[in-house]
Amino acid sequence: MGVFVERINLRAFSALSMFTQAVALVAMTQTASEWPLFLLCAIFGLSVGNLITLPSLIVQREFPPAAFGMIVALSTAITQFTYAFGPGVMGAVRDASVNYTPAIALCAVLNLIAAGIVVLRPKP
Repeated sequence: MGVFVERINLRAFSALSMFTQAVALVAMTQTASEWPLFLLCAIFGLSVGNLITLPSLIVQREFPPAAFGMIVALSTAITQFTYAFGPGVMGAVRDASVNYTPAIALCAVLNLIAAGIVVLRPKP
């Protein structure tokens, strides 16, 4: 990504990464075979680095330099606060449904919602 990051729409690329993760998650619920699950986990994992790096690049591109530190810190704080609920929510959904399929499907839906939010930004 570093080779072409200056020439791409970072919001669209972020949304594509999230969409890819959602597809991989849904596909994971459809197979119990070992090698396809390894491949799907790899596909999911390849975009995790992008989703860690891209928010600060988007902030750098869309906000004034003086606001960069404050906006990235706020974004990171919100993200970490939200992440803290992930294991508990996944466990609660799993306990309510007896298997992980609904919990993984919820994660896929949340990825798609996040992709939509990233792409549909308000006009300045």
